[in-house]
Amino acid sequence: MLVPAVCTAGAPFCETQVLFPKDGETVCRIPSLVVATNGVVLATADRRIGSRRDWGHDTEIVLRRSTDGGRSWLPVQVLVSERGVNLHSGPSLIDRRTGRAFKFFKKRPARFESFQAFHAAIVTDADRWQRWGAGSYVIHSDDAGETWSAPRRLSLEHPDSVGTPDVGNNVHGIQLPDGRLVIQGYCQASKDWKPEHDNPSRSFLLVSHDGGETWTRGAQWSPGYAAMEYGIAALADGRIYLNQRSLGPHRKVARLAGPDAGADVDLRPDPNLPEPVCHAGLHAIPGATSAGSPILFANPAVENSRGGYQEETRRRLTVRLSDDGGLTWPTARLLDEGRSGYADLGTLPDGTILCVYENGPEHYDDQISVARFNLAWLRGPTAEETRVAP
Repeated sequence: MLVPAVCTAGAPFCETQVLFPKDGETVCRIPSLVVATNGVVLATADRRIGSRRDWGHDTEIVLRRSTDGGRSWLPVQVLVSERGVNLHSGPSLIDRRTGRAFKFFKKRPARFESFQAFHAAIVTDADRWQRWGAGSYVIHSDDAGETWSAPRRLSLEHPDSVGTPDVGNNVHGIQLPDGRLVIQGYCQASKDWKPEHDNPSRSFLLVSHDGGETWTRGAQWSPGYAAMEYGIAALADGRIYLNQRSLGPHRKVARLAGPDAGADVDLRPDPNLPEPVCHAGLHAIPGATSAGSPILFANPAVENSRGGYQEETRRRLTVRLSDDGGLTWPTARLLDEGRSGYADLGTLPDGTILCVYENGPEHYDDQISVARFNLAWLRGPTAEETRVAP
C-alpha cells in the first residue's frame, strides 16, 4: 500500500510501495532503475521461478514502467524468458542522445546449482557452453520500454579470463558528457574459485563509442571479491567515482581519471560507508557544476565484521548524500528499518529521487519495493532526525 506523502509544494515527502511482490516460492531480485529521456521510469528485476536462490532454476528478466513519476506502475512485462535458462540481470542504461534504453543480462544453464559448479564447467569446457549460449546479451528499446528488441549477444574479451568475461550485476551504467556509454564488466582470473573469499578476478569498465553497438574494455582493477558488483558515477571534474562491494566492514572506493585509465585502479576502504557485504545503489544527481558532484548512495547500513555473506547484516536500508563526489557523506537517512538488500537509485526531471530495493518481513529478498522522496526529506528538518550512525 502507498504510504501517503505530504503534498505541499517543496515540503519533505517520502512514500513507498511494493513493486515486485512475492508469489509463492517465486521471488523477484536484483533491481535496476533508469529514467528515460521522456521521464518514463523503468524498473527491472530477475524473476526467479520457484526459488530465491541464485542458481538451479529458470529465471526471466521482468520490467515495470511508470509514466507518472513513480506514483503508479504499469503491469509486469516479461522482457526475456527461456525454458531451462537462468538469466542474471546486468546493468540498465539510457543513451540520452538517442533516447534508446538498454538492458544487459547474462545467460546461464538452469541445471547448475551454484556459481562454483558453473565456473568449473565453463573453465573445463568453455567451447561447449559458449555454443550452448552462455555469455552476456543486450536488448534495447526505442520507445521508453514499451517494446524491446530481440537479444543480441555481446563479444567481450579479457586476456586474464579463464571462463567468459561478462557484464556486471544489475544497477545502471552511465553516459559521459562526450556521449560515450559506460557499463560494468568483470571476469574470473583463476580456475580455482571459493565462495565468500578473495579470488583472482578482474573488474573492468566496458565503453561504447558508437551508441552501444560495440563495447571495448577500459579501466580495470583486481577487487578479489565480488568483481561483478559495483556502481559508477560521473563526477563534475571528468573523473569517475567507483564504489564496490567488499568482504567488509567498509565499502571499497576509487576515483578514475577516466573510463580508459591505463594503470590498474587502487581501491581503498571508505570508513564512512559501512559494508554489510551486499550490492548497493549509486547515482550522480544530474546538473552538477564544477562546484560539486552530488552523489546518492543506498545500502543496508550495517557493518559486517565477520566477512562474507551474513543475512543478519542485510537490514536498515539507508540513503546517503555526498556533495563532494563521495569524499564525505554528511547526510544519511534511514529508509527502511527492517530486512533489506540490493538497491538502485535514480532521479526524475523535477528532482524527485526514486530508490528500488529488496526488502521483506521475513527475508531481505521477499519482494522489491520502491521509495519516492525528495532532497528536503533526505536532508531532514534536524540533524538528529536525518543522520544514521554507521
